Amino acid sequence: MKKTFIFLTITALVLAILLSVLLIYNLTIIPSIIGLIFGLVVFHFSKKSVQIKKIIQFAFLLIIIALTITIYKSIYTQIEITNTETLEITKNKFEKKDKKKIRKLRSW
Repeated sequence: MKKTFIFLTITALVLAILLSVLLIYNLTIIPSIIGLIFGLVVFHFSKKSVQIKKIIQFAFLLIIIALTITIYKSIYTQIEITNTETLEITKNKFEKKDKKKIRKLRSW
């Protein structure tokens, strides 16, 4: 039982680390919370039996690293939209083409 929760904890935390590095870093919070919950369950099981707790400490360290990277990226990443004129021009072109296609279809 304890080994299963250790495996689930490490799997969730590796997923959290991978997501924190990718562009979808906002999803890191979900596996981090899951890893934290599983880590607390493992910590509760290890309290009953006196064993080495290095894996649990490592898991909590990974949680802190993943959340730190996520918070850093969310604070310092700025979304910039430049040259919106070209976007508007292409939008207008597509709208004109769509209107012509609709007129052709209605004439059938």
